[in-house]
Amino acid sequence: KKNIKMINIMIKVLLIILVIYVVIIENKNIYVSTTGIDDTDCGGSEESGCKTIGYALSNIAKVNDNIMLLEGTYSTKDGNQIKQPESLFNITISGMNEESIEKTILLCEVNSCIDWENNNLQSNYLKLEDFTIQTSESSVSAIEVVFCKLIMDNMNLEHTNEEAIISSFIIFSELSISDSVFKTQNRYQFYYLFQEQYLNFENVFS
Repeated sequence: KKNIKMINIMIKVLLIILVIYVVIIENKNIYVSTTGIDDTDCGGSEESGCKTIGYALSNIAKVNDNIMLLEGTYSTKDGNQIKQPESLFNITISGMNEESIEKTILLCEVNSCIDWENNNLQSNYLKLEDFTIQTSESSVSAIEVVFCKLIMDNMNLEHTNEEAIISSFIIFSELSISDSVFKTQNRYQFYYLFQEQYLNFENVFS
């Protein structure tokens, strides 16, 4: 009887551990809308989206979560910089309309509108998909990624100022870009510091 009781206890403990593990690793969708409201209850549905990407990342998102952007223009001057909070990693940021990615725009109006630095050196990726990154400012660094993997799929990168160069700095990181378009008058530059095996371009057009 004692053995049976111990086995039952062990089974219950294992079930509790399994539930905790599933909760921890389960990724969820967090919705962001230009008409949303930033509060502690935002992001659970399209109707109750957070207003800014920055708030969703800093206050709502957990490891492995997906930030889902409803159609609209998200200016980095209004709190929409994609900046990695401490201890947050493995994040996907997606536009909601993969067929019309020009309708969802991250408007870069500050330097480093995407700033993802893996200071803890754990496995870390940032995935961007199904939206447009746009800037018209001069000398803007759009993307700065350090010690992690940057994945870009079905993205537009637009730079409308013909006199300036938009740059991205990919330092000791993996870079994978697929099915994307650079509409930049050939004035987009990647500055990267890594070996060639960590660089992958597939179906990238300019």
